[in-house]
Amino acid sequence: MKKLLAYLLLLSLLIISVSACSKKDDPPASSSANTYRGALLLRADAGSGNVTLDWLMESLADTYTIYWIEDAGNAYSITNPPRTATMQAGHKITGLISAPYTLTGLTNGTTYWFSITGVNSSGESQLEQPTDSIPISPAPPSAPENVRANAGKADVTVTWDNVPGADSYNLHYIKFDSDIQGWTAPSVITGVTSPYSGPYTAIPIVNPTASETLFYIFWVTALNGSSESSGSFAVRATPSATPPPMAPVLTTAITGSLSNQQIILAWTAPTHTGTGTLTYTIYYGTAKGVTKNNYGNAETTDGTSGYMTSLTSGTKYYFVITATDDNGESAESSEKSAVAY
Repeated sequence: MKKLLAYLLLLSLLIISVSACSKKDDPPASSSANTYRGALLLRADAGSGNVTLDWLMESLADTYTIYWIEDAGNAYSITNPPRTATMQAGHKITGLISAPYTLTGLTNGTTYWFSITGVNSSGESQLEQPTDSIPISPAPPSAPENVRANAGKADVTVTWDNVPGADSYNLHYIKFDSDIQGWTAPSVITGVTSPYSGPYTAIPIVNPTASETLFYIFWVTALNGSSESSGSFAVRATPSATPPPMAPVLTTAITGSLSNQQIILAWTAPTHTGTGTLTYTIYYGTAKGVTKNNYGNAETTDGTSGYMTSLTSGTKYYFVITATDDNGESAESSEKSAVAY
C-alpha cells in the first residue's frame, strides 16, 4: 500500500503540472520535440502474466514508444527508479498510435518497470518517470476509467465508469492549500459501492477564500475482495460559492453517413446554478485520453448535438464535452470514440 500511495502522489504531482497549462486559449503548438509539456502520464495495470499500459494523449505526439525492463532482483523502488539510460538499454516498443497496450509473456511475481515517450517528425520527448507493476494471478481489477471531479459549493461530485469484476471502490483524495508545506498523507473513503453515489460531502471540503490557493486531487481504485487495482489517473477540483456547471453527459458518438456528417455527436445539458446561457466545447483527438488540458482540436457550440466535419476518413477520433456558463467551465464528460466517415 505504501508503494501504491507513493506512486499516486507522484502521479498527482504530474497531473498538477499538466493541468496548469491552459489549452483552450492556447491551442496546440506546432509539431516540435522541444514543445512537449514534459513527461507523459503512464499507468501500469497488473494482470496474470501481463501488464496493461495506459496513458493520456499528447496532442504533439504522432506515435508513442514504450520502454520496459525486468527487475527480478528488486534493485529499484519508487524513490530509486531506474535511470533513463537504463530504461533505454532495455526493451523498446515503437510506433504505438494510442493507449492501451498490453505486454504479454511476463512472469507473475516479478517486478517490471515501464516508461513512455511521444514521437513526432521533430524527434522524441523525454522519458516519463518510470512506474512499476508486478503481474499476479488472479489478476486484480483494472483501474477505473473516466474519473471526473465536478466542483460544487463546499462539495465535489466524483464519478467514474464501472469496472468489470469490481465489488467496491476506494476514493482517495488530498487537499492542497496555502498552508501545506510539502506532501500530506492522502485520505481515503473505502467501500464505495457505486461510482454515482456522490457528492461525497463526508469529505471535509471547504471553499477557498479570495486570498487562498486551495484545490483537491482525487483518484479511484477498484477492489475485488482484498485485491485492489492500481490508481486511476488523478483529477482535480476547486469547490466554490459559484461553481461551474456539472459535466454534460456525452450520449452519442457514431460514424455518420455523409461527408458533412462524418461523426455525429449528442449530449445532455447538465445542471447549473450559474447565470448565462450554457455553451459547450468539444475537445477531440486521435488518441485515447483527451482532456480539456490536452487535446488535438476544439470546437464550441450552444446546442446539445452536432456533426463533426473536416476529419480524416477512416480515422478513429476520441471526444469529451464540457459545459460553460458565467461561473466557468465544467469537468469533462466521459470519453467516447467513433471512426470518421
